[in-house]
Amino acid sequence: MGLFNSISLIARRAVGKLLAIVKLLVSRAEADGGYVESVKCVNKAIKNSPEADLGRQLFDAYSVRVVTASGSTEARTCTINELNEIL
Repeated sequence: MGLFNSISLIARRAVGKLLAIVKLLVSRAEADGGYVESVKCVNKAIKNSPEADLGRQLFDAYSVRVVTASGSTEARTCTINELNEIL
């Protein structure tokens, strides 16, 4: 797969995730009896919000627990990347 195709695939996945998040937010608002005046504004707000690194947060909490129990963790970066893939 060429570089252009790789970038295109990543971009499509990112857009797909963003659209899924917007759709979930709208569905949740409607299920709670609310409404969304502008899906475009929701989309823009989500795109501009900072992204939490949940894999890093999860690994760091786990690592503190393991080290407190006299253990150790390995492959920090690899594990964080894998956690982010499944989260």
